[in-house]
Amino acid sequence: MAKQTSARVLGVLVLFVVSAATGISGCASTAEPAPSENTAAPTSPTVSDDEALALIGETYAAFVTVIDDVLAHGGRDSQRLQSVATGSALSDAESDAREFMSSGFHSTGKTKVNNLILQNSTGATGTSSPELLAYVCEDVSDIDLFDENGESLVSPERKTTQAFEIAVSDDNADGRYLVNSRRTWQGDGVCI
Repeated sequence: MAKQTSARVLGVLVLFVVSAATGISGCASTAEPAPSENTAAPTSPTVSDDEALALIGETYAAFVTVIDDVLAHGGRDSQRLQSVATGSALSDAESDAREFMSSGFHSTGKTKVNNLILQNSTGATGTSSPELLAYVCEDVSDIDLFDENGESLVSPERKTTQAFEIAVSDDNADGRYLVNSRRTWQGDGVCI
């Protein structure tokens, strides 16, 4: 059972553990990824591309900062995740926090967000809030994961970058943008 948990958490580390975004750079890429199966309408006239990228960047930076802190403290205080996430992003982050708590794990280091590419936004003026979709490349080379005995569980051969498709929206009571989904992206052009 401990080996299964370690393997799952190592997968979480490579594909999900996030921490403070240190320098969102490369807000445009010459290699555009192909649209995902989530085909949304073109950018809404209520949110410009620059505004959408700024909102996504700020929202995602807050998201990874809180997750980093929760996982660095072994999954404790996971209720703080509700201030930065909703939907599947929240349930996935809460699940990882519970896994860290039950296993006695904690992480250190910072995830770097190396690239942020706007996919699109949806929502018509006056009808609903836009859902902003983007691709992001995360670099976890600075992240380490420790078991309950303080032993590192990270393999030196691990993959250190991973692309994700993320969605943020302000479909909550106070109007703040929150990350509402985060899925592994297999397409090209994000982690360049």
